[in-house]
Amino acid sequence: SVEDVQWIYENALERAKRWAEELELTNIEFKYGDMLNLPYEDNFFDGIMCINVISHTDTEGMKQIAYELKRVLRKDGEAYFTLGSKESWGFKQIHWPLVDENTRIIILKPYGEEYVRLCEDIL
Repeated sequence: SVEDVQWIYENALERAKRWAEELELTNIEFKYGDMLNLPYEDNFFDGIMCINVISHTDTEGMKQIAYELKRVLRKDGEAYFTLGSKESWGFKQIHWPLVDENTRIIILKPYGEEYVRLCEDIL
């Protein structure tokens, strides 16, 4: 079976469920969770894939996520993930707030005022 944890936005979970239904995928269990405290027992997964997810936090958050991934991955399991780069276009946007030496908050207007307030609260 496959499990999918959607991290911040609950509506992403609903989109993922609809996508799975459209593809007639029936062996997926969806959970709403926090990557800083994954809702799984130790050694739960054979494999973990995180594409453009882990870098959506500050440096300390990335360390905690790495700990959590190691905790829930079986000893002989495999993990695949991508991380953002300081050489990326987004990191070079100096008008976006810098949280720490490795983290910028991307301000995306389509998410509206609530998202901007969330970013302001973080800073």
